[in-house]
This record gives sequence, C-alpha cells and structure tokens, in this order.
Amino acid sequence: MGEFLYRAADKKGRISHGRIQALNTKDLELKLSRMGLWLIDIRSSEQHQLRSRRRIIGRKLLILFCLHMEQMLKAGASIPDAIDEIRRSLPHPRFRDVMAAITEDIRGGKGLSEAMVPYPELFPSVFSSLVQVGEKTGQLTGIFRALADNLKWEDELASRAVQAIRYPAIVGLVVMALFFFLMLFLAPRLMEFIPKMGGEIPLYTLILFEVSRIVVHWWWLMILIPVGLVAGLGYVRRFSPELDVGLDAWLLRVWLVGPLIRKFFLVRFTTHFTLMYRAGIPVLDALAINERLTANKVLSQLIRRVHDRVAEGQAVSAALRDEAVLPPPLPRLLEAGEASGQLDGAMEHVSYFLDREVRERIDGLQAMVEPVLTLVMGGLLGWVILSVFGPIYETISHVRF
Repeated sequence: MGEFLYRAADKKGRISHGRIQALNTKDLELKLSRMGLWLIDIRSSEQHQLRSRRRIIGRKLLILFCLHMEQMLKAGASIPDAIDEIRRSLPHPRFRDVMAAITEDIRGGKGLSEAMVPYPELFPSVFSSLVQVGEKTGQLTGIFRALADNLKWEDELASRAVQAIRYPAIVGLVVMALFFFLMLFLAPRLMEFIPKMGGEIPLYTLILFEVSRIVVHWWWLMILIPVGLVAGLGYVRRFSPELDVGLDAWLLRVWLVGPLIRKFFLVRFTTHFTLMYRAGIPVLDALAINERLTANKVLSQLIRRVHDRVAEGQAVSAALRDEAVLPPPLPRLLEAGEASGQLDGAMEHVSYFLDREVRERIDGLQAMVEPVLTLVMGGLLGWVILSVFGPIYETISHVRF
C-alpha cells in the first residue's frame, strides 16, 4: 500500500488537498468517494510526506480539535462526519492528512481511539486512552471537554514559562552581541590609540586588551564549542542509556532549573492522573501512561517504582510518600482522600497547590533574573567606559597648562 498526494472537490466545488494511503488509483477514488470527494489530481507523496512530518502540530490546534469534536457530537453528528468537518475547516496540511487517514480507518471498522494510536506525535497516550474510555462508557463528549480543559491549562502554563524565559533570553542575546561588538571592533581601535598617549596603562584596560585579543583570534571557537557540545550530547544520548539517565539526573540538580523541572513534572503528573482516574482508567494504567509521557528518565523511573509498589498492593499515597514524589504534607492529603474514597478530589487539590507553587516560582525567577541581567549589561558597559576614559583622564591629569 502506497501513499498518495491528492487534490479533490466536494459537492459544493470546494477544493481539498491531502495525503492518504491506498493500494492504487482505483482504491484511492473509492476511499475519496466515501468521504464525499471527487478526485481531481494525484501524485506520489514521498517528498510531501517528509516535509509535512516536520511541521509541528501545536497544542492550540488540538484544543480546537477537542472543542470542535465536543460541539459536533453534542449536535448529534457521527464521529467520521465530525472529523471530516474538522479536516475541511483547519488549514494545517499534516493535520488534514491525519484526519483523512483516521476517517478512512473509522469507516473501515476501527474505533476512534484505535485510529489515533499510529499518530503519537499528535495524540499522546493519555489522549487515545481517554478517548477509548469515552467510547466504552458512552461519555465521549465529556472526555473531549475534559481534554480541552487540560490542554488549555497546559497551554497557559507553557505560555507563562515562555514569558518568563523570553525577556532574559532577549537581554542575554543583547549582552552577548554587545560583548562581541566591543571586543571585535571597539577594543582593537583602543589598542592602537591608547598606547600612543603615553603614560601607564591601568590594569583594567590591559585586561580589556587581552580579552579582546582572545576574542579576535578565537571567536569562532567560542561559537563552535557550545553548538558542538549540544549536538554531541544529543547524539551520544541516543546511543548511551547510562549517559542519558546521568544527564537527566544532573539537570534535576541544576540550581533554579532543576527544582522548576521537578515542579512542572509533579503538576503534569497529578493533573493527568486526576483526569484519567475520573474517566475510569485503572490506577496502574494511569501510572503506566504517566511514565511514558515523562521525558526525563530519572522521573520516569520514579513513576515506574511507584507503579511497582502499587502493583504489589501498596496504596497510591503510601507509594508516593515512600518514593518522596510529593513534598510534605501533600501525601497526608492523599491518604485522607483514599480513606474517604475521593482520591481524584484529593489529587486535584494537590495539583492546585503544586500549580500555584509553579506559577509563583516562575514569577519569582523572572523578577530575579531581569535585574541580574541588567546589572551584567551595565557592568560590561561600565568596564569598557572605564577602560577607555581611565587612561585618557590619567594622561590629562598630568598635563600642565
């Protein structure tokens, strides 16, 4: 079975583009006719496939998908018709291709969750698992509403993190650009001018000249080393599991960054666990899905140990406490929730406190980093100004009029 890039029209004459799997042209025409489309043009999609896979499908597009599915299912539309309508309304090429393939799989007898499984880059494990629960319980509309709310929360939290990083990143780039400009262009001119004035050159000016010489001769190495280090670590991590785990462990110990990563993980874990538990997914399955969703290997192993403890008969709250997953006194809150049969409610309260702590930490980090970077830029400019005007002032002070 091959993949084809097609151009087709519907009953109203609207043109659609997409990619679909088919045995041959006749099979493709039959599949398109089931979707209410008439084939106009067709060609091999190998090059198009390579390009479209590189196009990232963002979280906002998933939110629109969930909201659209909720409204369409509430209106009584069938799942294939709802997905086909979404495919027509959203412009993302890769998304349209996936929607077309899912529609065809559903018409061929697969369930929606089963059709989502081959596309983990778009529908992660928690997504397809919750949809499967919704199909079994008949609560698919509510599942899409819960997924939309969860994605909105993730998008808001990610937006706050980006806002916290954006200003320091911009200021950092400005500082680096200013540093290279001063060292590559201004300092060499001063090295020619200041010695001709005579007199003793101050130590801070000599340090400036020496730093400038190093930058002029080795600027390419200063750029190549960080780039090569990042690329090399990324390459080695794929072939050395031990190094991969070691780097993740080191990242969790980095000052400021490590605690924030762990807090993000805890918020995502508790939020996803609450969502899956309320939907009816068993505790062990919810823990296993969270393990697969965790990118940091150390934290993933932590969830695996919690999963093993629960599988041996230990309570969730006790397993989380013994593995020191949650900071005190949050495990006690989970114990009370388990005793009252309200584990999901207790986990939701835990998620609230952790989410609030993450937001406060982001705001505090942003408030601390901004003045630090401003002081660094001011210190750099002050050093250069002092190095320039210090010798000039020293020379002028010895001139007798």
